[in-house]
Amino acid sequence: STITCEADKFEVKCPPDHFIKIVNALYGNKNPFTCYRKTYKQLTNKCDSKTATDILASRCDNSNYCSVMAENKVFGDPCAYTYKYLKVDYLCLNGLLVLAGYFLTVNTDEILNELVCENEEMEFSCPKGYTIEILSAMYGRKDRRICSDPEKNDTDCEAYGSNVLISDRCNLRQQCRILPNNDLFADPCIGYRKYLQVSYRCLRNHDILSTITCEHEKFEVKCPPDHFIKIVNALYGKQNPLTCYKETNRQISNKCGDSLTTTDILDSWCGISNNCSVIAENKVFGDPCVFTYKYLEVDYLCLNDITGKPSTAPETKRKGLYLEDFHIHLPELRTPISHRLLETMPDVSHLVVGSMPEINKKKPNRSAKSSILGKKNKDL
Repeated sequence: STITCEADKFEVKCPPDHFIKIVNALYGNKNPFTCYRKTYKQLTNKCDSKTATDILASRCDNSNYCSVMAENKVFGDPCAYTYKYLKVDYLCLNGLLVLAGYFLTVNTDEILNELVCENEEMEFSCPKGYTIEILSAMYGRKDRRICSDPEKNDTDCEAYGSNVLISDRCNLRQQCRILPNNDLFADPCIGYRKYLQVSYRCLRNHDILSTITCEHEKFEVKCPPDHFIKIVNALYGKQNPLTCYKETNRQISNKCGDSLTTTDILDSWCGISNNCSVIAENKVFGDPCVFTYKYLEVDYLCLNDITGKPSTAPETKRKGLYLEDFHIHLPELRTPISHRLLETMPDVSHLVVGSMPEINKKKPNRSAKSSILGKKNKDL
């Protein structure tokens, strides 16, 4: 993400052999503290140009470099007599190969960026079968234009250990949610408004194991000796009407469930344990859709106590069809597909189900685990 104040130049350059893909753009004013100017009369802080994304995409998509002035001549004036800014979310894409159409895959070299102001929730995710790797994280204040404060704006600060904290929370997960504030991080500059900036990438993980447990049944998993469970993603609810289908049950909804909440709950039950069993029921996970027969779908890893690396999973343990298993011909598409769009593809995971063999449990070495879930910052 990048923010450009009105009358300044928005400029972006991707690495060699990469091209720009505009994900979203806002030209207007949604936050009174962003690009704040005391001398400028603000009539509103709730406006945006509805065509900013299309306009910027027409100028920048598929180019390696792009520069555009953030001004009314380009985007129109969504709110007169109000100082505005241009906020842009974009990707630098590479590695999407054309082969009889498009071969759908995720470029693991693609660096993704997220930015939110203090006390605003941040969410980011990878497609199914991929896990997050945090590259850098900064909570503090480095740029006076971002999340600006009308009273205190000139400072340069960063919370000690930001990268380690975010890595511990998000690495090896499919999705991650963070609420950045001074309770989560030590306050690096008291009295100043701060923001959280995160860079990450999505890594393909063939060692992910999956299981589906119908409502009221027991979810049970055991890892090999000297290994512990790492929950990658979990969903309690219903996303597929054919999964755990029962004719006798009235189905009110086929689309319900919060995977981030389910993952947090299951991680509190099973995280860093060698084995785990939980009943898939509303008492544990809450009821995301009443009068609907639900299921618990879990993706997890078995990590070695010492190295933190997954155990080698036989191909028979893989559940579902993966994107690299087949080619899809999409002649109507004219631009490559980013990993964010892959999440809209239909769920076919119920077609193939793998099972985990029973293995004698052994108490894990917990002391080694806390140090290997997150990537350590060399500067700390």
